[in-house]
Amino acid sequence: MQVDVRDIEQLVTLGRSTKACPYYGTRFGIPAAQLVALPYQMLLHKSTRESSGIKLKGNIVVIDEAHNLVETISNIHSVDVSGAQVSPTINPPPHTHTQASAHQFVSLHCAC
Repeated sequence: MQVDVRDIEQLVTLGRSTKACPYYGTRFGIPAAQLVALPYQMLLHKSTRESSGIKLKGNIVVIDEAHNLVETISNIHSVDVSGAQVSPTINPPPHTHTQASAHQFVSLHCAC
């Protein structure tokens, strides 16, 4: 089965004329597609990739705009943690004579 390649405006027009959601329509077609163009955030985030039906095994991946790749990977797999979130979990070592609070300890060692 051969399907014409459409841009986003054509997909929106087709969705309106068929009273269907173009987003879910294109997602439904991903597993059968020979070429899929998507933001690499979707490709790199495993659960998003899997929920979209994108399989990497046996396929060729081309990443455009790769200068943003390291930052994107870092953002996808990172979380911000504040000192207030961490401080209740830190117990000072026994027999220490430091005046630093748990919050100061976290700030100095975690760059939180």
